[in-house]
Amino acid sequence: MNCMAWLWLLVLVIQGILSCPENCYRVNTATSLEIKHFNVSSNKYAATWDFDIDSDATRDPETLIIVKCATCRIRGFVAKPIIIQVQVNYRRNTHKDNPYWCRCPYHLPVACTCLKPHASHLVAST
Repeated sequence: MNCMAWLWLLVLVIQGILSCPENCYRVNTATSLEIKHFNVSSNKYAATWDFDIDSDATRDPETLIIVKCATCRIRGFVAKPIIIQVQVNYRRNTHKDNPYWCRCPYHLPVACTCLKPHASHLVAST
């Protein structure tokens, strides 16, 4: 292989290492996402839920408190999550002196609601 071919190969490898996943875009600094977690008791609602922790050392914020749906108190209904989309930052470079970040969507479950189960046999075909 000649020098030019090696150079192009090196460029392609570096671009692959320095690229962000699909649906994400590169940012040079991580602007912190401020999420305030409120201690809301699910005992007041028809759908009950518990809290869980999602930790990722390469993400900013590193720790997110997420909702896990438990039960629905309405007969014939099921508890389903209410999800919001937020932007989080992922560190893509392992060098501490020169990291870069990818801003990516994160689907954050924040509460639960009761829904009637989906009956696929009732959907009309077109």
